[in-house]
Amino acid sequence: MSSHRFYSSPFLLSRRNFVGALGAASSVALLAGLGAAQSLDPGYFPPPEANGGWRSLVSRNQTPTAARKADIRALAGIDWDRLNAAYQWARSLAWDTSLLVIRRGWIAGEWGPGSIHFVASVSKSLTALAVARLCYLARSGRYGRVVEPTTPVWTLLPSTFEQGDSPKRAIRLEHLTSMTSGLMPDDAPYNPSYTPDYVLRRPVVAPCGTVWSYCSASSDLLGIAVQNVTRQSLRDFFNAEIARPIGANWINWDFFGSYNRACCAARLTARDLARIGYLLLRRGRWRMPDGRIVQLLDEGLVNFLTRQSPLALNAQFRPTPNSPFQLPSNSNRAYCNGFWNNADRSMLGWSVPADAIYAHGFRETLLVLVPSLDLIVVRFGSGPNVLPSLKRDLMARIMTAVV
Repeated sequence: MSSHRFYSSPFLLSRRNFVGALGAASSVALLAGLGAAQSLDPGYFPPPEANGGWRSLVSRNQTPTAARKADIRALAGIDWDRLNAAYQWARSLAWDTSLLVIRRGWIAGEWGPGSIHFVASVSKSLTALAVARLCYLARSGRYGRVVEPTTPVWTLLPSTFEQGDSPKRAIRLEHLTSMTSGLMPDDAPYNPSYTPDYVLRRPVVAPCGTVWSYCSASSDLLGIAVQNVTRQSLRDFFNAEIARPIGANWINWDFFGSYNRACCAARLTARDLARIGYLLLRRGRWRMPDGRIVQLLDEGLVNFLTRQSPLALNAQFRPTPNSPFQLPSNSNRAYCNGFWNNADRSMLGWSVPADAIYAHGFRETLLVLVPSLDLIVVRFGSGPNVLPSLKRDLMARIMTAVV
């Protein structure tokens, strides 16, 4: 980690601003079912979903009263009517669209079925988060070995990966998380030939760190590494070490062979995906049911996941021949380690602050985090399959609702 220069941002809403927002709300509406003590807590963390979950100012798929809309504006800083207009636009593209918007820890808008969703390549971001958690735990000696972003990946994988191929010995974990491994790119993970052996035997086509290409095999190699080190499947490790501590429901993950399909096959609800995003907004910290604040990731690892990757930034973009995503040629500049960023305002658009990060999957599955606004957006739907402008157009409409 010492080779990277990280910085941190003040993500938490100040007590003065939060209490000021409370004072602006109607006292009658404010106390009606919201819980005054909880409302005044500037260090809010949602209790487990089994114990009530997120605090909410709305009912799913229901239009709030005028008084409650005033509460939404005062507490969450959201104009509900404009947010609803954003949802209606998104729904025009897919009838089963789910949209969840959380600001300052309050659900300000929630539409759609609320069911478990196949999140496609958002799974790559979850896999990178699992790798970061593995690094954090390895520092305590739990696994009897060092695991850091700078660790040579061949030391964490079955011997069929390396097979005496010296160029592969130069590939580090951070090359896989940043899509700069130099392995032959591939993005057809449901092709019958796409097996664990196929992934492990991907040939090197460029020196690591020189080329950025979108590559599903990179994430699957990370999933295999997690299983090799922990002796747990990626799914079981993620649930034990991330989902359970933050109060999420059990997250399922499909298999290929004896490994989880790390690149594309996680399944979870919008509320649980938002909970994972909230962990990053809160800089890797979470409050346990007994009141303790625990650190699941340290600042450096949170920054590793959510800041521009120096490796990707200095690599040359090359398209992936069989990918359904026609990625722009500046994609390397917008990639972090498993997550995307809006640093140059091109990926999510100029209306969205430059500190925003996001996870993105097929059929425009989205998790968007805007730290400076304490804002989380989750979008699910059965379509469109690929529409690169959707995330910019949707976020532009949502930004008009932020007050």
